[in-house]
Amino acid sequence: MTQAFYLLVDCNNFYVSCERVFNPLYRNKPVIILSNNDGCAIARSQEAKDLGIKMGEPYFKISKLCQAHKVHVLSSNYELYGDMSERVMSVLRQFSPKYEIYSIDEAFLKITSSSPRIEFETFIKSIRQRVLQWTGIPVSIGAGPTKTLAKIANYWAKKQSGILVLQQKDEIKSTLGSLPVSDIWGVGHRRAQTLKRHNIQSALDLQRAPIKFIRKIFTVTGEKLALELRGVPCLDLEADTAKKQIQYTRSFGQPITTLKHMLEALTDYTARAAEKLRQEKLLTNCISFYLRTSKWDKNPVYIEAVLPLEQATDDTRVLVKMITRKAFTIFKEGRNYKKAGVRLMDLKSPSTSKNLFKQAENSTALMKTIDAINQTFGKNTLLLASQLNDKSWAMTSSNRTPRYTTCWDDLVQV
Repeated sequence: MTQAFYLLVDCNNFYVSCERVFNPLYRNKPVIILSNNDGCAIARSQEAKDLGIKMGEPYFKISKLCQAHKVHVLSSNYELYGDMSERVMSVLRQFSPKYEIYSIDEAFLKITSSSPRIEFETFIKSIRQRVLQWTGIPVSIGAGPTKTLAKIANYWAKKQSGILVLQQKDEIKSTLGSLPVSDIWGVGHRRAQTLKRHNIQSALDLQRAPIKFIRKIFTVTGEKLALELRGVPCLDLEADTAKKQIQYTRSFGQPITTLKHMLEALTDYTARAAEKLRQEKLLTNCISFYLRTSKWDKNPVYIEAVLPLEQATDDTRVLVKMITRKAFTIFKEGRNYKKAGVRLMDLKSPSTSKNLFKQAENSTALMKTIDAINQTFGKNTLLLASQLNDKSWAMTSSNRTPRYTTCWDDLVQV
């Protein structure tokens, strides 16, 4: 009998695994990855988790623990992680044309199979083995007749052999019975408390609850979730994977207090966002940016501006000019700004953004040439003049590893 399965492929301790691919010294050792400006732990190896290091814990609170147990403490290397993610996803695409990239380290695949259980599990193992062989990244795979059951299967696969298929009613019942309702994908803390007040404690309780009752207390979202737990697909793969917005945000290594340094940062952030925009072959019709001080300031400041464009563009120069003009009017001198961000919105493909009555300001050929040179000879080979500064405000990454796969200067030497 032919049956459709959803597979959730999830990279294990992804950021740490990326680092271990290029430095074997980190394998089987406690490793943590810190957030922007080396603030909090955002990724932990299993060995680090076993030491009691929690997700999001500020580094200053665990620094002595890390020193005592010789924990490898690394700064975030997002350029490396993004490239390794794309490599993993390119392998997964070989197994099914129907896929959904859910996050940087997760993807759903939709597979139709008429094979016996053993052969199907062998097929799933082959996915896992190829990803590991071709990228060095270990993954866990959960499979089920719905996306929700695949997510739950993946949850338990991580705690077992790395693979789990939920197919038979009795195995689904057993698995759901041991899963607290608060751990179900899509059930937040507030929803979980509401369900528990109605004596719905486990995923199995939610599966068995009357659909009309669930819809009443949990809206149509809860109804779909309950049906998914019963094996009725209600959440298909999202076919529209086009980006709705592109943003580039960073905290500053040192607070910015002057307009000069803020314009340097905003120019740099805008250039990075525009580069991503061109990689996606899109144009933007609206740009926004924000500046903010620390939320712990006595009088915190948050400034935001939204700037619609007359003509959709991907030209860095046009976007920088828009932001610079506005920043001059809204920037408040003397405040200690800790973070800024640039967001490109209302994204369109060039074919749907033609303006018959106005010449486009951007030069597509020039932007393509700049991107091609930077891709060939290394990032930052060509920059806007306003990007040429000492970047004293740049994000602190004192323990960042080399960008092994995206920077010529950081290539591994043998």
